[in-house]
Order: sequence, then C-alpha cells, then structure tokens
Amino acid sequence: MNYETATDDEINEAVELASRFNNVDADVRIVTYNGMRKVMVNNYASPYGITDFCNDWSAAGPIILEAKVDTWWEDTPGIEEWSVTKHVDGVDYYSCHKDNPLRAAMIVFLKMQGEEG
Repeated sequence: MNYETATDDEINEAVELASRFNNVDADVRIVTYNGMRKVMVNNYASPYGITDFCNDWSAAGPIILEAKVDTWWEDTPGIEEWSVTKHVDGVDYYSCHKDNPLRAAMIVFLKMQGEEG
C-alpha cells in the first residue's frame, strides 16, 4: 500500500494492526462487522471500531512519542505544511509532509514498520 495516497481509514487500519497486534501470534485482521470496521482476533470481533489515529491526538500521541519522530510546521515561502521525520544515524530516513500532522506522523510510523509497498 502506498501510504502517501491511502485514505485516512486505510492508514488508521494499518496503524491499528501495526501498533497493537504486530507481534501477536494469532489470526488478526480487519473486518466489517455489524456495519463497522473492527479488528478480529481468532474469529472474535472487538466491540470497538478502528481508532482514528489520523485525527485523534490522544490516540496518535503515544505512538509519536514512542517512535521518537520529529514534527514541525514548515513555513518557508511556497511551503506551508507539517513535516514529520524519523532520523536514523543522523539522516532523514523516513519523512512525510502533509497538511495534517497526525496523518503525516502515522505515515512515518508505518514506513518505519517496513510495510510500504
């Protein structure tokens, strides 16, 4: 999946799986259950819907802190957007630039997982 062009819902689903179920030895997938997108673990659907990481600071904040990504407002002539970068050995290794800082941070988090196609 190309996270740069993915919808918020697609990014939220990918973050849900990567942040909460990455190392779980179980059958974990996203399904539509009773009209709502949910996580299903070993054929049991969660009672909760997918978290809106792209728009909820309380959900995205802990991921941003744990991933130690840099987030700043880019305010140079002709460029007004949020920039998010993860440095590895002093180099901008993963980066994203968007109007929404949480969306950009979640894209960088997913790129760090090595799953972008």
